Amino acid sequence: MEGNPKDPYIKHHQIIFSIKSGKILSFGYSVGSFYIMDEEHTTRKLSRNENQRMLSLKNEMKLKEIQRLDYTPNKFDSVILREFYSVFGNKIFYFYDIDGEPFPQGILEAEDLHPHKKQIESIKYQKGPVAF
Repeated sequence: MEGNPKDPYIKHHQIIFSIKSGKILSFGYSVGSFYIMDEEHTTRKLSRNENQRMLSLKNEMKLKEIQRLDYTPNKFDSVILREFYSVFGNKIFYFYDIDGEPFPQGILEAEDLHPHKKQIESIKYQKGPVAF
């Protein structure tokens, strides 16, 4: 990941965080934190240091292994990525702390999202099934 200090030359760009991965499944931003999910379904929460442009790793979370096959976004799919969950397609996927044990089978894996009756009228179809 590069931060551009308003210089068109790549040699003057500044590396603010690096990750080694074959591909990134999703990227998100919320309230001062960046979220990156790699091909191993490990989500990293990054925060900007106050005195410099660098990003520092705050936390790592994972999806339960049983849900990884359902979470395979393609290029430009709409994905919401936050600290404790990710929304992809018509499901919400919950994360657990990488240092801790996942919840028991069936608890906080993933749930189907159902639109509220008032929202059915305002659904917009894009590349994915539903726009949130």
